[in-house]
Amino acid sequence: MSVSLLDSCQTQQTAPTRVELLDTYRAARAVEAALQIGVSYQDFSQLLLAFSKGLLLLQDRVSVGDVDPNTAAIAKDYAELLTIYKDSAAVWTAEIQKRDWDEQLPVIANKYGVATAVSKRPGSPIPYVGYEAIRQATWRRASELQVRLTGQVLGRTLMPVPAK
Repeated sequence: MSVSLLDSCQTQQTAPTRVELLDTYRAARAVEAALQIGVSYQDFSQLLLAFSKGLLLLQDRVSVGDVDPNTAAIAKDYAELLTIYKDSAAVWTAEIQKRDWDEQLPVIANKYGVATAVSKRPGSPIPYVGYEAIRQATWRRASELQVRLTGQVLGRTLMPVPAK
């Protein structure tokens, strides 16, 4: 299949935005890759820091109007992805610190559709908290968003096929 000269020019005009997305894309994918094989809390925190840094730099470019509207929309979705990962980190932190109760946990559990992961135990002042269920729900949501974002980012980087 060939691409017309006009299509080729349009693709090349948006190509510079690829640079702004690459660091954020790579950092987000690194988090996803680590979750697929298992990651320690400390390594997860470091990956989130790298992701946050890449996103902050991308958001700087967005704030000065230095990217196209599509890239700005993708940056907003990456900010949502970071929020999801931060929610999972908050749950993981509560579990590591062996907090019997944290006001964030029911809110986070409800946000990701696992409200039953935090419930009262009959006859006990200490509630049941399914930390792993909440964390897995956040990571599932993050993975779904990653699929969409990856398609958007990679879709923008496709090069035209030369005419034969």
